[in-house]
Amino acid sequence: MVIGDKPHIQISQPGADFSSLARLVDEKGLVVIEESGQPKYALLSYSEYARLVLFRERKNDVRMSDLIDDNLAAFQELAKRLLPSPGR
Repeated sequence: MVIGDKPHIQISQPGADFSSLARLVDEKGLVVIEESGQPKYALLSYSEYARLVLFRERKNDVRMSDLIDDNLAAFQELAKRLLPSPGR
């Protein structure tokens, strides 16, 4: 499986010269590390990692918001049944 046009290297290569691998990540944004000819790991910059984490959190926030919006009437009915009315 190839994702985009990111460079692929063999798993034995990073240990030999990690600084050149880090420079490659700086240039390309991401490097795919293969084991036995198959993608195994992705090495990316911390800023790219932070961007992906933020994207995932926002995506989850949107899903939660959609879930609440789609079921608001049911949540309101449940609240009426479970929560005591004022003055009871």
